[in-house]
Amino acid sequence: MFSRPTARRCPDIPPLAPGPDFPPIPNDVVFNDDGNAYVTDSLQATIFRYAPGGGVPTIWFQSPAFIGSGFIPFGPNGIRLDPQRQFVYMVATTSPTNPAVGTIYRLPLVNSPSAGSLQTFYQYVGNEGPDQLAFASDGTLYVTLAFSNQISFISPAAVELGRIMSQPTDPVPLDNPAGIAFDSRSKSVFVSNHALLSGDPAHFAVLKVYVGDPGDPLSQP
Repeated sequence: MFSRPTARRCPDIPPLAPGPDFPPIPNDVVFNDDGNAYVTDSLQATIFRYAPGGGVPTIWFQSPAFIGSGFIPFGPNGIRLDPQRQFVYMVATTSPTNPAVGTIYRLPLVNSPSAGSLQTFYQYVGNEGPDQLAFASDGTLYVTLAFSNQISFISPAAVELGRIMSQPTDPVPLDNPAGIAFDSRSKSVFVSNHALLSGDPAHFAVLKVYVGDPGDPLSQP
């Protein structure tokens, strides 16, 4: 008989710094080639890891730099592995001292990364709300910007190459874009609209944007 693996919920842990004691809010997940799941907790400044098959998660990495602030105090958000499976890339949507600053961090994909191994890969400083991530096959990183309603794409050398924006003729515009994933068949990305701030039900949609790349295949659990 098939037995479905079970995973325990992310635990409620003490805050890393004085301030509000937020409950866990798991946001995004990515698997490595060994079947471990890495889960961002947006309000607890933590990345949890689940072993293959589930069970009780452990703290893989946490940092005061991941503490969010502002109206939507999200820290850890989107998470992905680079195509070479050497680094974990993670979005902190806001920063501890300035909610207008969002950061893409990266950590080596090792068993226990040290605090000193945390690297800043790219920062958005204009209240743009970086949210979720997806890697193209060539290592270009696509990032949804939930507050500025755009999609940013960044080279492996951490240089922003451009932005994807809605056009006046689009039947549904980008509106708080969040989740993003490649469709290898059409060489496009699918993007989900939160439409959280506009509240317009006509914008609750999944949009398809041609980018000319099949994307980096995700590791399977």
